[in-house]
Amino acid sequence: MKTHQDQSIEFWGNVYQACRLEGESVTFASFLENPHDILTLFGMEDAIEVMESGFLPLLPKQARIRARLEQAVDDAVPLQKRIVHFESKRVLGGESIGLAA
Repeated sequence: MKTHQDQSIEFWGNVYQACRLEGESVTFASFLENPHDILTLFGMEDAIEVMESGFLPLLPKQARIRARLEQAVDDAVPLQKRIVHFESKRVLGGESIGLAA
């Protein structure tokens, strides 16, 4: 008969394997000490939700790329507010250039 602890270990074992954390030098014992912190550290905090939806979570490398992309988007938002839009002005020769704000 499985105990609650056995079910918990089995659950976290499935998460650990699905997240492929052994390839990131994370031991199962260290993962069990604080699984939520480890998942957050690797950018995989949505792993359980993803697995409950019937999918595998991102690989650690994919999660790192997602984190970098999210950071790049966050960094770009303030830049969008500083963009100056220029209107085209006609100059001699009929060419249109964007010089006037």
